[in-house]
Amino acid sequence: MKQKIITLAGWLMLLMLFGCAKYKSTQSDVNDSLYIFGRLFIQDSINDNGTTRPLLKETPITISYKSSPDKILYSAKAGADGYFSFLNLTKGAEYIISAETETGSDDFKAPFSVKTDIVLNDTKNDLAPVLLFDDTKKNGMLFTIRDNASQGIISGCNACFFSSKRLWLTDTCANSLFTVVSNNNGLVLKTNILPGKYYLLFQKQAGSLLLSARDSVIVNQTGIIRKDIQLF
Repeated sequence: MKQKIITLAGWLMLLMLFGCAKYKSTQSDVNDSLYIFGRLFIQDSINDNGTTRPLLKETPITISYKSSPDKILYSAKAGADGYFSFLNLTKGAEYIISAETETGSDDFKAPFSVKTDIVLNDTKNDLAPVLLFDDTKKNGMLFTIRDNASQGIISGCNACFFSSKRLWLTDTCANSLFTVVSNNNGLVLKTNILPGKYYLLFQKQAGSLLLSARDSVIVNQTGIIRKDIQLF
């Protein structure tokens, strides 16, 4: 009986030692794992004045290994103030952090994106990716409207899009496919349109003077065409 008690005590002691070793190992793994904490910013040169500011909306953000960027490891949403974090990351690994969003009204749906490469040798607390206008995400046109004399930007200019050259030459926007008005930055943006040739009539009434210009562009399946338009 005494021998059985000693044997049982021995087994209990071994179990406790194994448990402590296992706990220590797990604790070590947790301490060795790294994390990223950061905040998303945006530089909106389309609808804003182009200053870099925190992205104050919930935005999807992903992290993947640089060697396989299309295989997402973790996906999250940056908070309403742009803050985000990724935990339990591997020391020495190369990662890519990606995010994309759209800003503006229906007429000015501008795509923005960012891809940030990072080699994680230590915990990072101050990552600050900046989303920039991305003209590879959609197709379309982006025009900057200027006064030919002063080279100043012109807001409130009607940009009328035609597929028919005959209708384009009538000097009126009445039969245009659609019209977009230049914003406060003098920009006209139209995305997600059918590829092909478009004829454009630009008109701005300045008192008794009608400023205008004409142009034509070929829109491809991908990519946004950028041009300066001079009104005379």
